[in-house]
Amino acid sequence: MSRNEPLISEESARYLAKVVNRAAEAFDVSALSTEEAVEVFTLLDQLTQKLWDEHKRVLVSLYQSIFERRGLSEDDEDDEDNEPEDTGGDLH
Repeated sequence: MSRNEPLISEESARYLAKVVNRAAEAFDVSALSTEEAVEVFTLLDQLTQKLWDEHKRVLVSLYQSIFERRGLSEDDEDDEDNEPEDTGGDLH
């Protein structure tokens, strides 16, 4: 592969997407050790923070859309399962 070629070709991308989707559906988080769970969580947290930092406007719209589809609002405090709002941390 030369430097001018993409890592994943357009042709193979659809097959790779199928494999990734199957792997995600079968991912058994209960099989992870405590250490593995911490590593996966840390990786996802770092990735989420970077995405939030760079694409906050789009992600806010996405969250609002999800809330609307589920019939929720941002200030919906009627649910007993809601935890108190933590105003000191970052929103992911």
